[in-house]
Amino acid sequence: GLQRSAELGAQGVPLYVVDGARAIPGAVPPSDLLRAIKQAADSPRRLCQWYVERANAHDVKGLGEMLASDVDMFGGPCDLAGLLDFFASFPEVHWEVTSEYTPVLGDADTVGFAYTRTWRGPDGQRLAADAAEEITFRGGRVARIAYTRGPSEPRLA
Repeated sequence: GLQRSAELGAQGVPLYVVDGARAIPGAVPPSDLLRAIKQAADSPRRLCQWYVERANAHDVKGLGEMLASDVDMFGGPCDLAGLLDFFASFPEVHWEVTSEYTPVLGDADTVGFAYTRTWRGPDGQRLAADAAEEITFRGGRVARIAYTRGPSEPRLA
């Protein structure tokens, strides 16, 4: 609104902020606003957030649709069958993101983040491990996922 615009240094007209950055100063056609929102939604940072949200929803089909056909996931290929195996191996898996989704310096297509992953172990106890990774996007799809800090030893959650 106008109050936020004034805080950001604009006077008398709305200032549209998309994803924390000035996107459109002042009154603009709706098509310009929609274009800015779409660009923000398609940014690697937002795609990364969307990927984690799909994972937490156990939306294996949605995750599979986000993968590039030649995705490199932790050093190897991955497809829908690989995702199904992963989710079967880690019942009730959940990722709690513990950092910001941060664009990698010098690589606008890659986003890094840290998290605590929890799941139900074979004996029914809740387990947890901490890790950090980067996800690289190409054409809106996941091209690569790699650890920047491998998972810690599992512990009771």
